Amino acid sequence: MKNSLLKDFLSYGVVGVMAKFVGFITIPIYARFLSQADFGILEIISILMAFLPFFTTLQLESSFLRLYFEKDSPKEQGKLFSSGFWLLVPCSILLTLVMLVFNQPLSAVFFKSSSYYLIFIIATSELLFKNVLGYCTIIYRVEFNRKAYTSFYISYVILNAIAGIFFIVVLDKGLQGLLLSRLIVTIIFSLIALYNARAYIRWFYSWKIAKEMLQYGIPLIPSVIAKWAQKYLPGIVIFFIFSIQQMGIFAMATKVVLPLFLLTQSLKLAWHPYSFENYQKSDSKTIFNDFYNVYSLIGSLIVIVLLFFGKEVLVLFASEKFIESQELVGVIAMTYILGGMSDLLSAGILIKKKNIILSYSAIISTSLSCLFMYFLSLEFGLIGIVIGGLIGEIVKYFIIAYFVNEHFKDYFKYWRTSIGLILLLVMVIASNFVGNLSLFGFRLILCCLSLAFISFVYFYKNNIISRLKLFW
Repeated sequence: MKNSLLKDFLSYGVVGVMAKFVGFITIPIYARFLSQADFGILEIISILMAFLPFFTTLQLESSFLRLYFEKDSPKEQGKLFSSGFWLLVPCSILLTLVMLVFNQPLSAVFFKSSSYYLIFIIATSELLFKNVLGYCTIIYRVEFNRKAYTSFYISYVILNAIAGIFFIVVLDKGLQGLLLSRLIVTIIFSLIALYNARAYIRWFYSWKIAKEMLQYGIPLIPSVIAKWAQKYLPGIVIFFIFSIQQMGIFAMATKVVLPLFLLTQSLKLAWHPYSFENYQKSDSKTIFNDFYNVYSLIGSLIVIVLLFFGKEVLVLFASEKFIESQELVGVIAMTYILGGMSDLLSAGILIKKKNIILSYSAIISTSLSCLFMYFLSLEFGLIGIVIGGLIGEIVKYFIIAYFVNEHFKDYFKYWRTSIGLILLLVMVIASNFVGNLSLFGFRLILCCLSLAFISFVYFYKNNIISRLKLFW
């Protein structure tokens, strides 16, 4: 094929998540200086800072990205940018002021204690600058300046990591220091982004243009909130049912499984553009099926290793104090794998322009996840929450797979992945027993046998290796 998926995956996907990987490698450092409660608070702040922008940005960045190319001149493009900017800034300031004025009661609501009010003040003070940063960096995208955008974003994350380590390790400021370092770095980079966007910023505001942007952006908010809810649902349920410490245990389990998340995000960035361009080519059905199976195999192998050696990974990665996260790792990893496979299959839905199916599948799976999370948590505690999330992801996968098989025939064949996923699910169910085997050598032998058996299932009577040369 003219455009290689593997090359796209490496050049676009991996670069796009490289910044997240920088954050991943700092976790072992943070874990030795922060408590379970600190990680729980960080998780709540992450959820909060992902949710608050819905009330301030109003999807204006999406509107600018869509409407920019309909404007004929730099002057009109500047008016578009400025109208959105001068609507976003006061909305952000207003919400930030409300959060700061009512910091103690809101701190008691979100952190279950008003003693964290200073942490709440530092965290919410970042909102305005983060919104400005996000809005102004769209300029890189509309100008197709990929190198500048990538350099800017990776520099932002690396400096965030360095500043966080300095405030925690050197200055010994703990969680407050980490949040303060993030605030300082975000202010610096928002000013840089603002300077880079100076050609588009004018002392100009048009309600007519702003109304046009809102008419496009506001209808997107429900779908974006649905995606937000699906991503953060386990953390939200844990917040209402369990303690801050247990939120921290869950947060650490998700950090350990982050390599799978990076794999999934890299895939998502590369796969859809590739599939839209190549699905009509003669060998596309074979390539689609092979890539689907290879992704499932690689993900399954990672899950197996985490199941057998999750305890060692946690001790190495986060120290003994987070060892309770072990029982969650396998289930969360399985959930990420199924999410990635649903993203692969959803290309068929999008190609056939049956987008409503994805909305329905998200609503149904999220509703079922809520239901199962609540009832399973009453019986099994924290592990019940992540099992409920896995059940919702399984339902979503089967809904999408069913409709893809109806509307996008023969591009994905399920029997190998079905067998492999059933075997993997059995291992996940037995993960507590497997992970607690005391003999390391015995676990190593079982792990190798499991890896070999799963690989055999995927490669048996399938000349996949030679066909994958097409990717190169």
